[in-house]
Amino acid sequence: MALIDRDIRGRYALRHRKERVMPRRDLSKLTEEQKDALGKDQNDLINQRLTWLGTFSSLLFVANGYGKFPILIPIVGFGIALSIWVGTSAANVMLDDLERNVTGARKPFMPGTFIPPLFGLAWVAVFVMHFTCLKG
Repeated sequence: MALIDRDIRGRYALRHRKERVMPRRDLSKLTEEQKDALGKDQNDLINQRLTWLGTFSSLLFVANGYGKFPILIPIVGFGIALSIWVGTSAANVMLDDLERNVTGARKPFMPGTFIPPLFGLAWVAVFVMHFTCLKG
């Protein structure tokens, strides 16, 4: 059973008992203040994940320039981008359930939706370029 409690900082948080996930129907019982607090928490998680993606990708792009591990670095970069994309997608699903997400034509271009797959494609391009350069 999941309950809504205030944590030590006064924010609302989900508390899970026995590893059960909160059913979606229980979200309708939340007050607007609780939905706003949970939505802010999800946006904070998206922000943290995008910061990690930028930091890791920057370091890996620089390391890739040295050419020591031309195959391994793009694979690691793609894995990080994929992992961040899964995390931001989960947060966006929660925001949708809370009715606190952007709707309409702007939704695909929000940072938590757009940036992780963009970095993933960049790493795939780097990987392909390494192979074309090795053959040529």
